Amino acid sequence: MHPLPRVNELDASFDSDRRAVYFQQAAYGVPVRMALISLMLHLHKNKSLHQFSGGFAAPEHPVYAQPIGTGLQCGNANCITCDPAEKQYAANKFYVVADEARQQVRLRCVYCETDIEDEAAAHFVVGDLSRKSFTPGLAALSRTPGDKLKQLVIHRSEADAIAAGFAPRESGTARARLG
Repeated sequence: MHPLPRVNELDASFDSDRRAVYFQQAAYGVPVRMALISLMLHLHKNKSLHQFSGGFAAPEHPVYAQPIGTGLQCGNANCITCDPAEKQYAANKFYVVADEARQQVRLRCVYCETDIEDEAAAHFVVGDLSRKSFTPGLAALSRTPGDKLKQLVIHRSEADAIAAGFAPRESGTARARLG
């Protein structure tokens, strides 16, 4: 199959079949082509794909993923998550890229590798599904283990979080006064 035959060619009902690996196939296309070019140019003489389980290195950054229609969506108009025919089938997935030197956290779309702009991310809030509360900024993402990221929802603004049923998280001092 050519990369991503799912788009406008196969019915979306195939997505639930365990044999449907076209999204993985499309995601692996770029690194496979990079590896082939590297091998042809003899750039990595001492490295082998055999050292990685499954032939690929583990992701460098943890992945934030939410169900379709939940939380933040990629801002790239050409991303599959924005395509009118496909966005109902593509979940929101971002790499959480922590820049410790600048003490910043960036989000990079898993599908198209587009980074969320720093100016836009400055207004984001992170909601905790278990508490139905949110905190400003993306810093909470860098402190959360990768397996716990599914409990968080990123919203573009406080207004979006409140509209989704989240409340601002109380600070420790506010809780102490209430108690």
